[in-house]
Amino acid sequence: MPVIGKKIKYEPEIPTASMADIAFLLIIFFMVTTIFSRDRGLKLILPEKSEESVVKIKKENLLSIFINPEGRIFLRDELTETPFSELRGRIKEEILNNPDKLVIFIKTNIKAPYNVMIDVFDEVLLAYEKADSTMWKKGLLDKNGNGILDEDERIPRKISIKGIGGEA
Repeated sequence: MPVIGKKIKYEPEIPTASMADIAFLLIIFFMVTTIFSRDRGLKLILPEKSEESVVKIKKENLLSIFINPEGRIFLRDELTETPFSELRGRIKEEILNNPDKLVIFIKTNIKAPYNVMIDVFDEVLLAYEKADSTMWKKGLLDKNGNGILDEDERIPRKISIKGIGGEA
């Protein structure tokens, strides 16, 4: 005897038949639209090596930063260690005192921790950025009274890096 009026309960379901298609479409979408970063290491433009390209730099236009095997930092020929926290400020001062001709020379002992050399290089770049913003704010003038930098100009970065030392 059939039961009249009895409700048959259906459990709600999510149709999963097309889930695999949607997943593959999403994978293909992300594979096509994703850009992988290829930047590795430091972006440096090195000059061509030639015998004629030897450039002599006056001592007053050279700021040497030495990193010893223990990772300690020394500015110029000072015998006392320069604390890392003071490095950016001192470099910025040097840049502002001689913005056109200053060359920063980072001499790193090859046994020094690699991260110290990278940190010092970053501090030099940040010091240049700080010096740029200071020059824009103050509007520093050259000897003839002309503005040294416009707002879109930057102080030319002259940085040299050399590894010294070796197997003993």
